[in-house]
Amino acid sequence: MKKMTLSNFVLFAAFSISCSACNSEPRPAASDKPVIPANLVVIDDEVDQAWAKMAQQNLALLSQKKYDELEKIATSLRKSGESFPSGKWKLDTFYNSFYKERRVYSERLKEDDYQNRFGLIQAWVSAKPQSVTAKVALAGLYCKYAWFARGGGYANKVSDNGWRLMAERNAAALKTLQEALALAEKDPHAYYLMLQIAKDESYDDAKYAQIFNESITRFPHYKPAYFAKVLDLQPRWGGQDGEWEQFIKESADKVGGVEGDKFYAQLVWAVEYTHWYHQEIIFKEFQLDYPRVKRGMDSLRAQYPDSMSLASQYCNLASRAGDKVTAIKLFKELAGRVDKEAWSNEETYEYWRHAMCEN
Repeated sequence: MKKMTLSNFVLFAAFSISCSACNSEPRPAASDKPVIPANLVVIDDEVDQAWAKMAQQNLALLSQKKYDELEKIATSLRKSGESFPSGKWKLDTFYNSFYKERRVYSERLKEDDYQNRFGLIQAWVSAKPQSVTAKVALAGLYCKYAWFARGGGYANKVSDNGWRLMAERNAAALKTLQEALALAEKDPHAYYLMLQIAKDESYDDAKYAQIFNESITRFPHYKPAYFAKVLDLQPRWGGQDGEWEQFIKESADKVGGVEGDKFYAQLVWAVEYTHWYHQEIIFKEFQLDYPRVKRGMDSLRAQYPDSMSLASQYCNLASRAGDKVTAIKLFKELAGRVDKEAWSNEETYEYWRHAMCEN
């Protein structure tokens, strides 16, 4: 995998800006642009519901200094490896409860919010210096704070101060994670954060591979490590053409059978979830095996028949693959319920519903 130098990273960012039109959601012509029906309802799927519940619960426990209860929850989730249909662990949702934001501007964390969270979590670390949970929570907050400094814009729009603060905060996160990994109890989310920092700070291939291999050796069933790597392999981060597609095939093949097909579908889901590639059809842009995605999604549906996030994402992928039979069936099942994590917005949902069901 080729990592970007600063110069070609800036060139990449400039190229991204020049192609911003091709990176937007697909839209019908102005003359036949579908009207958004009044019966569309934006819903929180089970993942968002779990996060909202955990955020309310965990922040209250943190404020009340009920650290033993937080430790008990995290320990249980680490041991069980309980996950959502996407393959993401509920342990990650536990950590996200301290700093994740909803995807609306009015609910973004502000500087005062970060300082408040740092005070609360650092008090936890001080009270429980041997707690891997507290240290990983603190490291995760530093990682989020690093991106708060950078901002979500293109690389060549980030200020020198933004880059400096991001590097300082990622360094603080790394130091905290190294302390966490030195403890007797290990935590898989620590490795996820390490991989995130490695991507953000453009570690060389050997160093990245060392972190990834240690992660999957220690926690072979922790799929988010694979999700982190498949994002790092994206062309936008310096990956070579076909590299991430080959990675997900090899990773799924190692699992094999039905479970391998499910894993393949989850890895594609992890990339589509970012909304980076909504410009056309992900199956035309990349060398992906849609029949295998379909087999995996069907198997996941059998395992999680009531999952709204799964039904929404499957419908989205089926639409982009031109699988009208599957898409129509799922649109009927969704009945106007729009999960924004899958569709971005109501307009995208209605565009694809119109394209699949009425054309």
